[in-house]
Parts: sequence; C-alpha cells; structure tokens
Amino acid sequence: MQDQDATDSLAAKRRRLAAMLADTGRSTAARTGPVSFAQRRLWILDRLVPGSSAYNVPIVLRTRTAPDPGALAKALGEVIRRHEVLRTVFLGNDGVPVQRVCDPYEPVVDVCDVSTEQDPQAAADQRVKASIRQPFDLAKGPLLRALLLRTGPEDHLICLTVHHVVCDGWSIVTLFRELDGLYGQVRGGPEAQLPPVQQQYIDFALWQRARLSGERAKELSAYWSDCLDGAPGLLQLPLDASRPVHHRANGGIHEFAFPDRLREDILAFAARARTTPFSVVLSCFTALLQRYSAQDDIVVGVPAAGQTHSELQGMIGFFVNTLVMRMNLEGRPSLNEAVGRAREVALGAFAHQDMPFEKLVVELQPDRNPTVTPIFQVLFNFQSASNERLRLPNLDAVLVPFDTGIVRFDLEFNAFVGEDGMGGSWLYNRDLFPAAAIARMSGLLERLLAAAVAQPDVPLSGLELFERADLDEFGRVGGTAEEHPRPVPGGAERGEPVVRVRPASSPDAERRVTGELLPAWRARDSDPALRRAVARRARGFELPAGGVVVIAADIRTVALDEALWVLDAGAQLVLVEAAEGLLDAVLTVLAEEDVDTLVLAPGLLHQVIRAVERGEASPAPRRVLVTGEALGLGLEQRCLRALPDTEFWSVYRVAGIGDVASRRCTGDVPAGHDVAGTVCSGLAVRIRDGDGLLLPIGAPGRVCVSTGPGVAGEAATGDLGRFREDGTLEVLGAEADQTYVRQVRVPRGEIEETLSGHGSIGDARVVSASDGKDGGPARLTACLTPAGAWGEPAQLRDSVRAHAQRLLPGVLVPDAYLFLEELPLTGRGTVDLAALREIEGAEEDEERRVAPRTATERLLVGIWRSVLGVADIGIHDNFFLLGGHSLLAIQLMSRVRRATRVDLPVSVLFRYRTIADLAARIATVSSGGGAGGNLVRMQSGSAPLPLVLVHPAGGGVFCYGPMATALTNRTVYAFEGRHPGASLTALAEHYLEQLTDEIADAPFALAGWSLGGVVAFEMARVHAANGGPAVPLAMIDSALFEGDPAAPDAEARLLDGYLQGVRADFDLALPASPETALLPPRRVFADILERLGPDVPEALDLEEMMRQYSVYRSHIRNLAGYRPAAPYPGGVHLMQASKSPSAAEAWRPYVPGLVVSRVEGDHYSIMRNPGLAAVLTELEGVLADASAAEGGPVG
Repeated sequence: MQDQDATDSLAAKRRRLAAMLADTGRSTAARTGPVSFAQRRLWILDRLVPGSSAYNVPIVLRTRTAPDPGALAKALGEVIRRHEVLRTVFLGNDGVPVQRVCDPYEPVVDVCDVSTEQDPQAAADQRVKASIRQPFDLAKGPLLRALLLRTGPEDHLICLTVHHVVCDGWSIVTLFRELDGLYGQVRGGPEAQLPPVQQQYIDFALWQRARLSGERAKELSAYWSDCLDGAPGLLQLPLDASRPVHHRANGGIHEFAFPDRLREDILAFAARARTTPFSVVLSCFTALLQRYSAQDDIVVGVPAAGQTHSELQGMIGFFVNTLVMRMNLEGRPSLNEAVGRAREVALGAFAHQDMPFEKLVVELQPDRNPTVTPIFQVLFNFQSASNERLRLPNLDAVLVPFDTGIVRFDLEFNAFVGEDGMGGSWLYNRDLFPAAAIARMSGLLERLLAAAVAQPDVPLSGLELFERADLDEFGRVGGTAEEHPRPVPGGAERGEPVVRVRPASSPDAERRVTGELLPAWRARDSDPALRRAVARRARGFELPAGGVVVIAADIRTVALDEALWVLDAGAQLVLVEAAEGLLDAVLTVLAEEDVDTLVLAPGLLHQVIRAVERGEASPAPRRVLVTGEALGLGLEQRCLRALPDTEFWSVYRVAGIGDVASRRCTGDVPAGHDVAGTVCSGLAVRIRDGDGLLLPIGAPGRVCVSTGPGVAGEAATGDLGRFREDGTLEVLGAEADQTYVRQVRVPRGEIEETLSGHGSIGDARVVSASDGKDGGPARLTACLTPAGAWGEPAQLRDSVRAHAQRLLPGVLVPDAYLFLEELPLTGRGTVDLAALREIEGAEEDEERRVAPRTATERLLVGIWRSVLGVADIGIHDNFFLLGGHSLLAIQLMSRVRRATRVDLPVSVLFRYRTIADLAARIATVSSGGGAGGNLVRMQSGSAPLPLVLVHPAGGGVFCYGPMATALTNRTVYAFEGRHPGASLTALAEHYLEQLTDEIADAPFALAGWSLGGVVAFEMARVHAANGGPAVPLAMIDSALFEGDPAAPDAEARLLDGYLQGVRADFDLALPASPETALLPPRRVFADILERLGPDVPEALDLEEMMRQYSVYRSHIRNLAGYRPAAPYPGGVHLMQASKSPSAAEAWRPYVPGLVVSRVEGDHYSIMRNPGLAAVLTELEGVLADASAAEGGPVG
C-alpha cells in the first residue's frame, strides 16, 4: 500500500543519507532532531507518570550453553553502533521533545548465578521481573540493559530490557538476528552477513513529519475523522470493581490453544469466503465484545508493523502503529456478512496506516482521563506466525514467553495461527477483571468461533453458546424454602390481624385496608400465586408474633404480598403515610413504637439517617428493609455507622412478581454497583439479550424471572442487570430509563456514588432531559443535597466538578450541578426523577464564559490563550475541550511553573482542567509555603475505613507500595513529605487540614513507619484535642528521639542514618569510606556514586541525594525537638522490630492504651517480606477491630 511519491522520496533520501553515512566511523553524537509521533506519545507519558515501567519491552532467551558475557557485550555494542536509535536519549526543549544521538558504547552485561538458590527458576524469575520493572531515564539513557542468569549447569537466561521508545516487537527480530550473528563472529565464527544500515530512525522521524504536512496529511485526517465520527469513547465491558483512580498496568495473563479441528474449520471457511483468518477471528471477537458490552459499535486497536516501505525493513526503532478498527454490528450480521464488513474496515485502516495513532488522538480530541486509554480500550493482535519460533544458532537460544505482569489496556487479545496450531494469550488488567472472567470469555470465544463457521448464515448475535447444562451456571435459581426460615405462623390462629394507619387514617386508607388487604388475607389459601409471593418474602429471619412492622409509603403503593407477609406472621402492620411531612411522621412512629422492622425506600431512608446524624432523632428498629431503588454504598455505610445495632437488608422487588433478590448490608459492596444480592427461594433469574438468548456471567441484559428451574412462565422485569462473579445479581436500572452519551450507557449509580463521596455532598442523583439513544447529545445534570450547610455555590461547584473529573472518565462527568436542600420523593419514598428533570429543565447553566476573578486566574487566561490559540476563554472552560492535548499540556504547565514559581507536575492538569480549578490548586500549594498537596491516593477500595499512611524521614512513600497493594479492598492514602515543616506538630496540623479537605468528617485510620508513625501519632493527638473522635493508629517501629541533637557526632549520625535508608531502598551494598564523617555530604554522595559506577540505580543521582538528605535532616531534627503536648486517649498499636531497641517504655506516658507486638527483623527488613507479611497481619487486625467498633464490616 505504497505510492510512487513516497517511494521516490525515500529513494532520494537514501541517496543523500548514503553520502552522509559513508564514514561510519565518524561520531554522530551531535545529531539532534525531532521525535516521531509515536516517540512523542511515550515521552509525554513518561513526563506524566515518571518512573513508570509500563513501556519497558523485555526479551528473554533460554540457552543450554553458558554464554560468554564479554562476547555478548561486544556483540550488543556493535548492534548499538549500527543502530543509532539504541543510543539515543530524549530531551525536552520548552515542553517539546527532541532526540539526541549519543556516541557508541559497549553495554554492561550483569551476570548473576542463582543456581544455588533453593528454587533457581523462581529466583531467576524474580531477578528478571526486577530488571524489567526498573524504570529508564529517557533524558540520560542508556535505554537498553542486559542481564545474564545461570539457573543450572545447562540452563541460562539472557534478559534484554529496552524501552519501547527505541524498539518495538517487530524490531526485536532484527535485533536478535544481528546479535546472534555478531556473537558468533566475536567468538571466532564466520563474519556476520549483515546488510549495511542505509538509514537511521532519526531520518525516519524527519521523513514522517514531512510526509504528514501536505495533501497526504489532509487526506489521512479526513478519512479517520469520518471513520470515527460519533464512535463511542468507552467500551463498557462488565467490571466487578470500580476503576482505580489512576491507571495501573497491573496485568494478568490467560493462555489458550484452540483445538486443531477448530483451526482447520476457520482456515477452510476463510478459503471458501475468500477472506483471511484475521477477518474471521476479528468478526467473532467483536461479536463477543458486543454480547459483553451490549454495544453494537465496537472499536478496537490493531497493531501494525509500521515499516510500510521497503527502505525501512531491517531498521530498529519504534515503528509500530496502532490502527483503529471500528466494527459496526448493527442489523444482526451473520459471519458471512461480518467478515465482509471486517474486510472493508481492515482494508481502509491499512490503506491509511501512515496516520500515526498519536497524531490521530491529537486531531480527534477524545475525552481525557488518566484511567481510560483514548479511543479504544481493547487491543486485537492476530498474527499469521508466532515470534516464539525465532531460534538463534550461535547463542543456541530460543525466545521464551515471560509474564511481565504489565498490561497497557483493559484487555489485549494476542493470537497466532501457523502450521503447528492456533493459540495465544489474553492479557488483562487485574484491577478490572478476575481471572475466572477472562477464562470464561476465552472459552466463549472458542464456542462462538465453532458455531459461526458451522452456521455462517445465522446472525452472530443469534448463535446459542450455552447448553441446557449451562443453565445452572448462567442462570441463578434461588434456594429451597428450607434454606430460608419461614415466618412464624399464627395470624390465622389469633383471629383478625392488626393493621394500623398513622398518623391518621384517611377514607382512602380505610378502603384500602378493609376493602383489599383484609379480604386478601382471609382468602390467601385460595390464591396459590399470592401464597408463593408471600413465601418468597421470608429472607433469613423471622418476624416475631406481635412485633411491629412499619411500612413507610403511600398506602396505595403497598403490595398485597408485602402486607400479607407481615400479617401471616402474626405481626402488627403499621402503615405510615402523609401527603406532607412523611419524614416527620416516620420519625414520630419510630419514637413512639417498639419497631421490629421498618420498610422504606432509600430516598426516605437518607432523610432519616441525616436526622440521626444531626442528633435530631434516635430511632432503634431491630432491622430495616430497603426497597424500591438502589441503596448506594455511601448511604449503606452511613446507615451502619448511624445505627450500628440495626440490621439493614437491601431488597430487589419487581411489581407483579414480588421479591426477587435480597442481601444483608455489610458495607463492602463495590462503589457504584447496585448489588441486589442472592435470588430468593423458588425463583429462577436469567439474563437474556434482545433475542432472548442467555448472556454470560458479567454481561448486561434483560432480567427475566420464572417461578421454577425451567423457562416456562418466564417474564421480563423491565430492568437491565447482570450476574457478578460471586453469583449475586446486580441491577442496572429500568431498561426504559437508560441514558446514553455517545453510545455509552450512563452508569448512574457509579456517578452518583462518586459525587456522594465528596465531603460536602449528602445525596446525589443524575438526570438528563434526553436519553441520547438517537445519538444526540445527552446533557447530564447532577442534583445534589448537602451533607451539612451549603458553602459558596461557585466554589462548591468547582470543588465537586474537580472531584468528579478526578475519579470518572470524562464522558461520565456531569455537565451541570444543581444544589437542592432535599431531593423530591414519590409517594413510595423513592426519588422522583421526573420532578428532578423538570427542575433541571428550568435551571440555566451560567458556568461558562465567566471572566477571571483573581490575579492568578487572569494570568492563567493569558497563558491558555497563548498556548491554545483561543481568544474567548472562561474560567470554567475545560482545557481539553478547547483543543488541548498532552503535548500542549506539557508546554502549558512549563509556562505556569515559570510564571507562578509553583512546582506542579503536568499530571495536575488532568485533575484540575479549568482555570478556576487550576488557580485554586496553585493557591492551595502557595499558601502552605509549598507544602500543600501532599496527599496521594494510592488506591481505592470499598472497605468503609480508609487507611492514611504518613511518610518516614526523607518524605518518600514508595516504601508503602507493597503494603497498599496487599490491602486490596481498602482505600489507601499516603502523605508525601516534600517539605519538612517548622515542627512535627505544625506538619501534623497541616496534614490534618488536607485530609479534612479530602474526606470531610468521614472516619479514617492512621499508620506510619519510622518517623511516619510519630507524625501519625501527633495527627491523631491533635485531632482528638480539637474535639474529633479517637482514630485507630498503628506505628511501625516508631520511636521518640532519645539522643543528644547537639552531640559532636550528631551530623555524622544523621548522614549514616540517611545512607542506611538508601541501602535498604535500593538494595545496595554502599562502599564504605573512612573519611565519611569528615567530609561534607555532597562529597560523600559523589564519592559513593563514583565507587558504585555502573551499579548506580537510575533513580539516584547527586542532586536527588542532596534533596532527599536535606528533607531527611530537617525531619530528624524536628523529631529530636518533639515531645507530645499531652497523652493520646485512643488506642495505639506499636509494631516493634525484634532487632530495634525497645521504644515502648518511652511511649507509655503518652499512650495509656498502648499495645505492643513483636515483628521479626530489623528496622528496614520489616517493610519487606517476610517481615511485611507479619506487619500486614497486625495492621489488618487493627483495621478489623476499628471497623467492628464503627459498626461496619471487616474489609
């Protein structure tokens, strides 16, 4: 797919380059030029997430003969000399990346013998993973490193790690073939027959930019803009957990192999249809994604080699381009039809593959969010052969697959077809998908492929993938009646039941009770359907005879089976209804009656709980049944805290059917997910698509219910839902009430839960005047009620919007924010969405085009105008919606730093996207003398008690990474210590202010290692002294300073303490120098770095060591001057390292409730396994005890 102009251009360039490169011995160190578009994207990502190893490319070889490290280094050096890109570094010039070619060099090959380890292979895997995960410094280089491992006498591993910015998967083949030939030559073999390198990658970057600056660029841009116009920005694959706040490349792998018969059938069908196996598998793969996402418009990425011209063959570099393929599966296509569509999509994409994906992103301006990759989230990589077949005769080595634990997208499908079979792997983000879900998806793709090639004229969406035996797995049938205790019989024996209406009975109420409820109760035995509905309401507990059951709702909405369930048990039924003041009426009944069970909807429950939180009521029902709409995790956790002695149950109820599913509320469901619970006894629930076919676990579809294990009598509920991996039912809302933004279904629960998590917000609902199903715009409005008193509306709006932008994909961030004292309720006590839509339609959104109000906002408006080239800018305009992209973000933040002298990372712009938000952030950082903004959210979870960690001396928090990862279900924050503060107390007070801004009055737990434990203690003490509740606190080997800060050797001790931390952090054997105590720190550090030579970690340089030591020194001096002003009344758990001096006695005067436990190891080793495992056990015990005391679950 070349054209003659391109070929002629490259031929001319080749002739010019041949002359320029004739003298191959000439140094090219001075060569500097622009980067390619692909390199620019990786450079930007490196600036946004410094220290990331997500784009490290590992190549692992296994050989039976012992490689010669010297020969391997010389051969690598010659490959590096031949290919300039392998000795290139990447620098920033006022926010614009450039590449610079350095002199040739011979790399160091690290050699490690693990053959004597107890498990040599495990030790080798650990070393390889450590090498792979060590980040590169793009500005300093080198960007390639080599590791040689001996695992046994005849087993060795060669691991090369190279940054993706200089090498891609196709280049690896070239690299290793050259390396193998040169290795043989160095070892005395024949001269390697290598073609001359006519061009270098830097010349390709120049050609690419010239190529994309004329008519061809306009043609490519027009094609892709038309191709992707209106495409969904998000593929909604079912997730059992919420997306992490920050994308983590936490990858898992599932390998598969298709049966030989299926491979033969696919190849045979492809031949008959005159298409390729690629089109066959792509058609079925996207059809499977259609079933899982309920979207007909499927967008996936497909990698292409990028070496589209013959002159580029044999070069090493980052050529791979990601093509976007958009499969439209509307109209229920068969395989015959789908492969035709796939062929057209693929031909169009490959014909226009000169458009780099990175440039496409800039031109299309998709929604930006650090948690979601732009344009597509699933990669489809299907090759006609496997790189695993690459063999290297001189090295006597074969390429072996290695699980790096890194994934760049939500899901990557990698497959190959060859003579020896068809198979591959699924790489998946473990933060989003459990392993069982991916294994099931892989199996279903195999079934779908087999069914499709056997019935190519049947619509892909109409192919049944499940046998009758699958019904038990993919449909959920409730347990038997014996598994759920029945109500205590007694109504019939006790005569007429007791039904009361409060606060006063109206004529309508009398007619309802005497004309319907009581006659139905008397005739209940003659109505089998009603009897079954009543029986299903037994849900694991018994109503006591004579007990009071209160149903708070318009009496006309109370179903017969609801009432008869109470009366059948011999309990008293109290119906509370009031045209006005329903909340007051409910609170009055709760105060005057001994209520066993309260039945109400979440909207009314929110008002009850808020009254409790404000001290306006103190109800004590034994249990509360919540029905009518989603409860929401935030409200659930508030209920458990406000009424810790009350059982809460969430009930999914369908009109005309009765109770379908229920669960006991424990506060540990994923945020934003309406988990209905387990199916009630006697019911079968299945999830079906629009054609009535069963959908797999996780996939959303229509909730259908039948009263037995078969499908007879099955009825659609009108709701959408899905089954989760644990077998519980999740409800997605009424099918008729769904809203779509650019074909993406709006998960209202997720948005509302996120908004409710803001400290100033009590309850939240999201509405839209348009459902967006016709592809038109759907404007989302957030309707919010206060947690306390309202603040200034504009500031609150900015704060809530920033909160939503930080935690939600851009497509789900509300457009407008409406603040109400209360949400309107229906007679049933549910939120009246129709009334909210009327209010929303009457409100004017006056946020946009607001003029700057402060000097900082005026300054930022000027910078934005200059960078974006847009004159009309308001303080609430979104940077990315105005045309900003990642490269412009780097340029903008570079100017902001120079103009304000406030050091903010580029990534801050993804969180604070408007001038108002960014100006507020600058003000916050500036007001703290630079110490603002220390709080980092390390991960999010659903456990109710967030853990807040405090940095040790020096201020870093990377030591807490393994700890946060292990606490999988808990939100973990950490305070970084970029500045030491005037004292430990001042530091603690400042951190408390930031924490309050983040979580308001929500409960939390504190912990810290070393100095971090002392600062955490002071935070807890100050918090209690200011009237706050006692905070659960864990100190990990934390001690009060007992030395003499003025001693002659104090400075030497400080320096030695810092160096001990460096040794532990980087696992280094630092060379000793007898002059250490006599030299200034800069000389000491420079000497150490020189002695370490090539062993210096890339994250460690002289200036960084000086910065760290300055903060460390100030922290320790502050510690020396600290003694608690008063004892702390709360409990404190001190975990003491067995090899550290005891600190308990020094703490006891300040902590009457001190609990001490012993952990084997020294001060540093307890933060690594196996010591860390013991620390985690103790810490989880502290958190579990705290959760139990709060009345919440153990998470």
